[in-house]
Amino acid sequence: MLADSLLSIVDRLIELAQVRSKQRASVFNRLVQPTFDDLLAVHNDYITTLEHAEGLLSKAISDDGKVRAKRLAEAGAYLSEKRLALEPARQKLIALARIIESEKTGVSAEIQAFLHSVGQYLCLGADVQARPSTAATSILDHIQSNPARSLDYIREVLDALRMNWAKVCEAFMRLKIQVSSEV
Repeated sequence: MLADSLLSIVDRLIELAQVRSKQRASVFNRLVQPTFDDLLAVHNDYITTLEHAEGLLSKAISDDGKVRAKRLAEAGAYLSEKRLALEPARQKLIALARIIESEKTGVSAEIQAFLHSVGQYLCLGADVQARPSTAATSILDHIQSNPARSLDYIREVLDALRMNWAKVCEAFMRLKIQVSSEV
């Protein structure tokens, strides 16, 4: 009798663990993976766009720091046009990060950390709740306010994006490994 009760309790605990594992896998597949995939597209677009803009800016600023206005305008126009390509995806990801940051309920600490890293990536480390400045917007602002330093600034932004991308990937892989090890 006691042994049957213990076996029944063990069976229920195993079922509970399986249900939780399935729930985590479901959240991963419905929230984490699609978010990562969307950000991967944004990241690829950022790097490609900003590396091209870096090349344009290197032609706009001579070695002695003199600015060629026409070349600078070309770089600004290119960024202005290209930054719109994935704007809806970026805004969706920023909104998701803001919601998770403000609510902090219903998702694990690991998922919160992943979504926080997504917000930090998109807002270049700024507070996700604040008005975000995306990479292209901040570079455009810099081209207008400090053109002679624009080339250095775009390189700093590229470095920051790569560093923040590494943080996103690390948080994503923690979740992926966690879900994979439970299956």
